[in-house]
Amino acid sequence: MEPWLKDYYGQHARLGELAVRLQKGLEDGQDEAALISVLAELMAVLRLHLALEDHVLYPVLRQSQVAGVAAKAKQFQDEMGSLLPVVVGFIDRWYSVNAVRENAAVFQKEAAGLLEALFTRVRRENQELYPMAEGARI
Repeated sequence: MEPWLKDYYGQHARLGELAVRLQKGLEDGQDEAALISVLAELMAVLRLHLALEDHVLYPVLRQSQVAGVAAKAKQFQDEMGSLLPVVVGFIDRWYSVNAVRENAAVFQKEAAGLLEALFTRVRRENQELYPMAEGARI
């Protein structure tokens, strides 16, 4: 496996660990400060990862001459759009203990939606896109 691609898989693994911690915290009714702490770490890793994908990986893949790679990268970008504005909006709304306390049900619903979008994107990239990128030897 190419070292640069191994980094993307590693970021996906870290995101998965943090997302599961947040999801479990939500289900277990963890206090708001603990949830915000996990959320802050998740968002830091996610923002970097999405920026790298959106501004480095996808543009390189979209220029590939290997059959199907550019089309698959375009399809993924078109289907999934940029998750970064969604993440930034979520952070802006929920980056304080008071906001979560005052609107816990809304926070939980929005967090669940964000986590589902994240899990879907990671799963599809790991299963469909990254193997093609490795085969393309970019």
